[in-house]
Amino acid sequence: MNNDVSFNGNLYTQGTTIIGGDIIPSVGDTYSLGSEAKPFAGLYISNNTINFTGATASDAGSLSFSGGGLEVQASNETEIQQMLSVVDNKVAIGKPSKNATTNLDISGTMWVTDDVSLNSNLYIGGDLSLNGDLTIQGNLGVFQTTNTMTINTTV
Repeated sequence: MNNDVSFNGNLYTQGTTIIGGDIIPSVGDTYSLGSEAKPFAGLYISNNTINFTGATASDAGSLSFSGGGLEVQASNETEIQQMLSVVDNKVAIGKPSKNATTNLDISGTMWVTDDVSLNSNLYIGGDLSLNGDLTIQGNLGVFQTTNTMTINTTV
């Protein structure tokens, strides 16, 4: 067919439907692709991005797959947010979760603005700096590889 064709009812096809152009609804924000009872089995996207539009700029954005992880970007923001993913019950921040060696693997720095509670041991593999008081309930064991210990306060 070389001209426009209009249907005023349902169109049923069998087999694969090949489209040689965009699929655009006649009215925006009105029609769905699939339904709750009859969803599509899969969605294949070549440029790795799904763009969302909303009533306001804060309700719009994009979801992308890049570098082995999901990224979210609000349309009114310049930064891209990395989404956390869980692989083999492990989550990584600052590197792909597939490379996590523990349940929570953080690569980089961490800033905590409230209390942190640990119900087991804490191991530190480098220097420790404290900018406040240190309260110890229980025994303090100090194990060092040198014979030097410096304390710049009253014990």
